[in-house]
Amino acid sequence: MRRLAIPAAIGFHSTATIIIWIAGKFGPFSQPFPDAVTYQSQIVVLTDVLRNMGLAAWFFALLPLHVKLYSLCFAVFAHWTGFSILLIEPLNALYYAGILYFVYRVYGSLGIDGADEIALHYALNIMSSSGLLFDLEMKIEGAEILREALLKSNGTLIVAPHALLVLSLFRYLHDRGCFPTIVSAAPFVHIYGKRLVTRALPPSSSLFIRLRTVLRRGDVVCAMIDEAPRNSARTIQFPTSTRPIYISDGLIKLARRCDAGVIFTSARLDERQNIVLRFEAPLAVASMSELSIAKSFVNFLETHVERRSRRVST
Repeated sequence: MRRLAIPAAIGFHSTATIIIWIAGKFGPFSQPFPDAVTYQSQIVVLTDVLRNMGLAAWFFALLPLHVKLYSLCFAVFAHWTGFSILLIEPLNALYYAGILYFVYRVYGSLGIDGADEIALHYALNIMSSSGLLFDLEMKIEGAEILREALLKSNGTLIVAPHALLVLSLFRYLHDRGCFPTIVSAAPFVHIYGKRLVTRALPPSSSLFIRLRTVLRRGDVVCAMIDEAPRNSARTIQFPTSTRPIYISDGLIKLARRCDAGVIFTSARLDERQNIVLRFEAPLAVASMSELSIAKSFVNFLETHVERRSRRVST
């Protein structure tokens, strides 16, 4: 089945492109996709440059690289037809397959996500980005831990590993009337099955000041704190049985200073392919050091990987 994954992905992408091409026959898409019109004119111009002025002029033209690559497809196939999104589909399909291969290799090598978790995440993300409304059924482990933390007035820090299905946490919180502050490099995060996005705070020099305000207000902060590979002097390395795990403990220190609660969470698929959202709290947070809390999170992460591996082996 895994050998068919890349051909299936290319087939899916090509089918979606053909559907959009057919839909375009019944009406223009220039208004919802204005950039496409700009790129189309640039591709045509670059094709003329390539044919009339040669490869050097094409290479040094001051236009984006992806436009140059698209112009190659147009130069090859434009003899038989006018401009069409089908002409650049070979290159788009190659991009799509390459991205999928890279994601499976990276996330699969970490052991946090399996192929089925990765595939489900992208399916949910595509449906949510398209505006499709749906209910998301989840099994919750440790729901009472989260419930007790949210009842406190000191704020709560929810930390998670970089597991793709952890994004289901935001749907779970949304359904319970909780709208957390999310730390993410992306400007916003889709809520699965809702036509809503949650704004995120990107890493910046003022991030901790803004998060301190959120926690002291008694609200919830969500962040993924494992790092791979090590990319900061403030990252702590913890050896495990499989590979080193790097944890950024800055947010844990902030939560301690604000007297906020700390909760661990992860998401995986169980034997019946149900999403399992798990919560756990370190014992006696008030008396634990930041290093001890980070170590507890590493143990939590190892348990997550072990349970996921056990399901795959069975």
